[in-house]
Amino acid sequence: MRTTLRLALAGTMAAACFALAGCGNDAATQQTTTPFAVVAMTDGTTGAEPYLVKDGAVTLIKDINPGSGDSNPIGFTPLNGKICFFASDGTNYGLWVTDGTAAGTTQVKTFQANNVDKAANATIAKQISGGPAELTAFNGKLYFAANDGTNGTELWVTDGTATGTVMVKDINTTAGASSYPRSLAVMGSKLYFSATDGTNGYELWASDGTSAGTAMVKDINTSSAGASSYPGGFTAMNGKLYFQANDGVNGYELWVTNGTADGTVMLKDINTTAGASSYPLYFTPMGGKLYFRADDGVNGSELWVTDGTASGTTMVKDINTATAGAGSSPDSFTVFNGKLYFDATDGTHGYELWVSDGTEAGTVMLKDINTATAGASSYPDSFTIFNGKLYFNADDGVHGTELWVTDGTDAGTAMVADIYPGSSSSGAVAIQVFASMSNTSYLYGNFTTLLLSASDADHGLELWTTDGTAAGTKLLKDLNPGTGDGISLFGMKG
Repeated sequence: MRTTLRLALAGTMAAACFALAGCGNDAATQQTTTPFAVVAMTDGTTGAEPYLVKDGAVTLIKDINPGSGDSNPIGFTPLNGKICFFASDGTNYGLWVTDGTAAGTTQVKTFQANNVDKAANATIAKQISGGPAELTAFNGKLYFAANDGTNGTELWVTDGTATGTVMVKDINTTAGASSYPRSLAVMGSKLYFSATDGTNGYELWASDGTSAGTAMVKDINTSSAGASSYPGGFTAMNGKLYFQANDGVNGYELWVTNGTADGTVMLKDINTTAGASSYPLYFTPMGGKLYFRADDGVNGSELWVTDGTASGTTMVKDINTATAGAGSSPDSFTVFNGKLYFDATDGTHGYELWVSDGTEAGTVMLKDINTATAGASSYPDSFTIFNGKLYFNADDGVHGTELWVTDGTDAGTAMVADIYPGSSSSGAVAIQVFASMSNTSYLYGNFTTLLLSASDADHGLELWTTDGTAAGTKLLKDLNPGTGDGISLFGMKG
């Protein structure tokens, strides 16, 4: 089964600053313009801890869980010149903040936490079961779901301080019960998410950051008392929020909201078989339209597009026509130079690299990477934009899964380097993937080379760097010497 890693992060990351010792006269106030990354790593002696990658050096920020224990830092998100994240010190799991120094890395508040839920919504595993979930920036603060041990898992907010870390609202007021806020997304002046108040099931909620301003937008599934619509995949475009939901009648279909109950409607029943679902997924805005995968019950899972109207919601192309209804299962949508790149199968070539300009004629296979055997797949994945090119990993059937690059042409699509020589796979993935998937990394600034996670015959998963050439693809640091992994994959989807 493919592991879906979807992202489109440029070399210039989110505009955030980080107070680092040595970057000025006052480390607490000076801000660095030097590119850096914070990555969850282990040297084999300490457990998984936050490490700073800067100026070619890889250094431990703080051994939060002293000794060989893992603190498993996750959720690295910038806030007011520092980085917030979740970690365990071996006794308590909680919200932490760092300025890049050991002294400036402190616990803000403790929460309860259990294991990672790796099937949060079948796309991205950021939700911590019973504990903190992803940190989402909204109005200068970070919002997240967490369990304080009293109120269950509810919506919280932080400004990076202990006094400024508070529960926004106890949505499910049954003693100790949880509302389990998920899929936090910003549109306009509100934060939207899925939650249950214990009466209406999992429905669409919104918050302006206050308790009074946190309310259910609409009870979408009214088919029976307490039924859930399980809204998810929230994506903002053109002043509206698009998502999938199940009203109990039409199955999981494409919905849209303007933030009001009356303005929350099913945009289109794509699969019109009674009660059947089209399961719209991977919403990706491009050129004023929203692209996604859906199954109309006739053509299988194919590439669809909407302009926000029912009549403007159509299948872009039936890519897999080899077998009726089989579907091409397009995945890993990434916008690059005004076009949509993804992997799909036409039923003849296996899962390969495709590109679309939004038209049927302009939706074509860019390159058949794996030609080792008829119908074999290269499974292109982990797309990352860097220095004007699109990097990804793929398997050509000869070299295993390695790092590839494309400029958008067949001729300009090639393997960068065979990091793990021969048919073995290095599994090369840009570090930005970890930022996208579980926030076990954070990058800032204009890196001159692309940071990678990869392994070879002599090393486990470690930090590598590439300038886009084979000669310029090198091991940056063997942090965990030998074949042990230096990169922590805690929180990644399995």
